[in-house]
Amino acid sequence: MNASTTTTQKAKTQSGVPPMPPEAHQRAIKKDTIDFQALLTQALTQPGQLSTAYKAFHNFSILNQALAFKQCLERGLQVSPLASFNAWKEKGRMVQKGQKAISLFMPLTKKIEAENEQGQTEERSRTFFALKPHWFVLSQTEGNEVEFPALPAWNLSRALEGLDVEKVDFEMMNGNCQGYATARKIAVNPVAAFPLKTAIHEMAHVLLGHTTEFDCADSELTPRNIAEVEAESVAYIVTSILGTPGQESSRAYIQGWLGSEPITDQSIRKIFACADKIMKAGQQGQ
Repeated sequence: MNASTTTTQKAKTQSGVPPMPPEAHQRAIKKDTIDFQALLTQALTQPGQLSTAYKAFHNFSILNQALAFKQCLERGLQVSPLASFNAWKEKGRMVQKGQKAISLFMPLTKKIEAENEQGQTEERSRTFFALKPHWFVLSQTEGNEVEFPALPAWNLSRALEGLDVEKVDFEMMNGNCQGYATARKIAVNPVAAFPLKTAIHEMAHVLLGHTTEFDCADSELTPRNIAEVEAESVAYIVTSILGTPGQESSRAYIQGWLGSEPITDQSIRKIFACADKIMKAGQQGQ
């Protein structure tokens, strides 16, 4: 659904986006920790943010896109393509003196000692993600003009196939039901108000494990309200990136199910990761 032609961008010394006033948000990045609540709230309440972030940072995870966008707003930086110091150097651009790097999550590998089945100690590798300040946006650099590739097109059928989720006929007699999911199958009401949003919502239920929890006797069940908030938040993020309708409906749905109950950092991380899977699976060439 999203596609654009190859473009040439020039760095600008002044900010293209005004800094957000202190009262408008809570700071999401504090040293090496993330305020996930503030990050999700920002994504759900600022129209156009996710789409703008995706267009500039689509090679990064959606969580990192949101982090980079927030830091640009807080520091008055133009939201523009992102790369490391060395990557910009290879493109013929240099980071301007005094510029502060953007912090994103990156995978790191650590060697640990663990006991195997035979009771022997052996060395193993463990991958974890840490927040590191290694990236700069285009507007923090100067030098040669750079051409950036077109955004990859996105397709629901491709996403379903890539994630091994089957779309089946809607057979429920309740006409008020917009859609449902069972095991790895989803169904969307032919007269659903927002068919794509509903399909993504149901896909999220599948990918988040909500449809199989009852099949695992020893698994911890996700409360119904949290499951609905997680699935609809995924749908909101993906449709916002794609620029398709339904965001107002999503916000009301999320608030209705969540009420005054806070959503945990674990749920928020799951939401961003699931949205990322759906976007990547549906992109052309992935």
